[in-house]
Amino acid sequence: MSETSVKDLPEVRLACPSTSQRMLAEGALLIDLRPPEAVAKLGFGGCDLRAIPFAEFEDRWTEIPRERALILVGDSGTQARKAAYFLMYQGFADVAVMEPGLERWIARGFPVTGDPAALAEASAACCSGAGSCCG
Repeated sequence: MSETSVKDLPEVRLACPSTSQRMLAEGALLIDLRPPEAVAKLGFGGCDLRAIPFAEFEDRWTEIPRERALILVGDSGTQARKAAYFLMYQGFADVAVMEPGLERWIARGFPVTGDPAALAEASAACCSGAGSCCG
């Protein structure tokens, strides 16, 4: 049985899509944590990106280069924050979370792959008839 070590980690840094664009222009890598089917329908365009689904993140985090600034984005800020803290715990120094994510990225006119209408379809499918969204 191994002992669990405790580390004091700083608060995860938040980056809006505009700040994320600046960071990407300076060499950051975008990590898209959304499921593969969502990425295939609509994705972030015009940037260096690695898609690692959140469900696979703990098994695949070693694919992420340590020497680059990282921006994590997922279906929810919670997923991206969990992944960011995980990486910070592993010793990654320059990690940020994009909030809000793809919807605001599109609203700012930044490039995408796929059809932006897929975002509206996903939001409509997510919401229940009671008017509250599932995630």
